[in-house]
Amino acid sequence: MQLYLVRHGESSNNALIGDNFDYDHYMATRNSDPPLTEIGEVQAERVGDFFAAASFSIDEVYCSPMTRAMQTALPIGRGLGLSPIVWIDIHEHSGIFQGNPRNGSRHGAPGITRAAARQRFPDYTLPDEMTEDGWYFGDYEEMDACDVRARRVATRLRDRADEDAVLALVSHGTFIDRLIKALFQQTRNGQDFFYFQNNTSITCLEFQEKGLVILRYSNHVK
Repeated sequence: MQLYLVRHGESSNNALIGDNFDYDHYMATRNSDPPLTEIGEVQAERVGDFFAAASFSIDEVYCSPMTRAMQTALPIGRGLGLSPIVWIDIHEHSGIFQGNPRNGSRHGAPGITRAAARQRFPDYTLPDEMTEDGWYFGDYEEMDACDVRARRVATRLRDRADEDAVLALVSHGTFIDRLIKALFQQTRNGQDFFYFQNNTSITCLEFQEKGLVILRYSNHVK
């Protein structure tokens, strides 16, 4: 099995981060579920073109339920003639929240509702966990909880390792980092290093016999 991990395009929150980054100001002005910027939409179109023109074929496209990931998956699925499948477990670390994690004034937000997702992304396959009240019902997610989720996703992927399939997952920078570490059993010391991903970069992994996982390349941008 081959796996292509794709980070979403530039979001409105990404655009807030500049050379003079101020964490508290960022937390006060960020969107809890940010959409893509115009640049992000162009990036998504280009990564969609890349997969449509590639010498290999994608069998299934999965995406996080966060708006920026669902938007990024749209041109990918369209170019491949596939309907993206929303996979809640591949959402970004921290979940959807409002407030500032440093001062404790934070609380979870539900995210896109099933009706809104149906309207904006009518061809997507939605999970039962996405309801008319949203899909995220926790508080701010700490890294330990994110690692549990990453290991759960890694187990599901390993369970499919003997399939002759090519999968694409549209996810997020920190979660992709934790997922790679979960696949290589590096989560215990995973705070000491980071697998960085640019917006719409592609990371390719290959699952072989006897549990071997090969990192073919990481953070590839076209």
